[in-house]
Amino acid sequence: MLALSGTTLPATDRDAKVITPANSPVELDPFRAFLFDSPLVTVSVRNKGSSPVTYALRVWIFEADGDLKGTLGYCVGDELGGGMRWRVNIPIDIKGVTLRDRAVVAVVRAGSGKSTWTLSESDADQLESARRAANGSGSGLRFERQERRDVAPWTCPCDCPAVQASCGQICPYGAAAFTCAPFGGTCTASCSCK
Repeated sequence: MLALSGTTLPATDRDAKVITPANSPVELDPFRAFLFDSPLVTVSVRNKGSSPVTYALRVWIFEADGDLKGTLGYCVGDELGGGMRWRVNIPIDIKGVTLRDRAVVAVVRAGSGKSTWTLSESDADQLESARRAANGSGSGLRFERQERRDVAPWTCPCDCPAVQASCGQICPYGAAAFTCAPFGGTCTASCSCK
């Protein structure tokens, strides 16, 4: 018999898959991405350039059979300095996440100075790429870089009505729940599937 006095057992965790699109100024570390049963995803990010960058991440949760359980958009309001690394902890507000589910995290947008990076793939293609990554295959996402004419800094998009409208379109059997929470420059929007 083993007695644990004053010790707490760590939360169960498993690897999360990551997708760093080609041409991305932000890189996700595939060896430092985990899904915890709290549920929470943690991932290590690195700014590959010398200028500060802001970025948005997307998390897909897949059931063991490959069905999409839900997706979450997470926009980080704070800039990541040039060449810096940071760990991002993302609470998963998707109903019914279990130990058998798989998580995939991707960089989906970034901004730095007068440049922005956006994915060239449609939402459906992003979902298919995430599904392939969850199964251990390559992802194939690519960023397009645009030079901006205005001088206003890039900010986190938090368009709750647009996210809610797309929520039902990505779930194969419709959406079960939707949340959107802008807070201090950060935005989290999640969609749970039926």
